[in-house]
Amino acid sequence: MSDSQFSSFSNFDETEFPGFQQMNGGPTPSRFFSPARVVVPPVVPPVPVVPCFKEDTKILCFINDKEIYVNVQDVRPGMLVKTLYSGYVPVDMIGKKNLNNPGDSSRTPNRIYKCSKTNYPEITDDLFITGHHCILVDELSEIQIEQIQDLYNTIFITENKYRLPCFLDTKSEVVEKEESVNIYHIALENKDYFMNYGIYANGLLVETCSKRYLKELSKMDLLL
Repeated sequence: MSDSQFSSFSNFDETEFPGFQQMNGGPTPSRFFSPARVVVPPVVPPVPVVPCFKEDTKILCFINDKEIYVNVQDVRPGMLVKTLYSGYVPVDMIGKKNLNNPGDSSRTPNRIYKCSKTNYPEITDDLFITGHHCILVDELSEIQIEQIQDLYNTIFITENKYRLPCFLDTKSEVVEKEESVNIYHIALENKDYFMNYGIYANGLLVETCSKRYLKELSKMDLLL
């Protein structure tokens, strides 16, 4: 695959991600992957893409000259967050919204998934994130490349890592409990309004969102 097929835009939306509606009930390519692995619902009005952390996720920060994990709901603008290659970067915005998690086993994106310590040995505690939230990885399998291109029309990169949506990672587990949960996302300071970073959530390397996504597209309440 050539570099021209890669994109380093930060988040999936109508501008940065023209195939966005395929993940939200729009047309699905006929060569789409097995319904046993990922289920795309029938055509319905599109809903917002929700790449977020569940409440009580711990974000690796830098406070009082030491690295410490902070619950995502306690992170506030100005706090320093450890990034993969960009050092400690201040939080610009943090957003919050409510998500109704379904009680079935369908592997759809806008729901909560569990990344367990069993399947992700590098993590400190089980991590709960939405299906759209991307894990940053060194490599993608051929089927993951096909799935991502079918859905997003490109391969996305953050801090030189490939972005693998959690619901496309077969190591993640569907949370089948029907419940209403608070979810959060973070945008760090960046001169580029559209760019994001790799950060550590419960020890797993994942993405932040861009300032543009959080401010204009997420429909989240911004916390002060």
